[in-house]
Amino acid sequence: MSSCHCQQPPFRFTDYDTRELGPDQHWGDVSLATCNHCQRVWLHYLIEAPHISRSGRWWRVLVPAAQISTITPQTARDFIQQQPAGFVGGSYFESCGMRITAPIHIY
Repeated sequence: MSSCHCQQPPFRFTDYDTRELGPDQHWGDVSLATCNHCQRVWLHYLIEAPHISRSGRWWRVLVPAAQISTITPQTARDFIQQQPAGFVGGSYFESCGMRITAPIHIY
């Protein structure tokens, strides 16, 4: 696969076709974002507590084509934590995005 800007922060929402899957049992917002340039699909998981300053945090990992249909709000968190690499960011991390490697923990 060739390199694409979807593999390097900062990420721009206008570069993706996003499908919201909804919240999970931990109040995380789950979505699948397809890059408009290379068609890679990214699983995005967002946690934010509006009443707590600087609590916004997100994780995103690449989803292999064969597994896209298996992703649900209930499976997203475990799927992300099982991946070898991805990205994390948000006000909690004081970052617009940084690369992370396993072990990935969502908190």
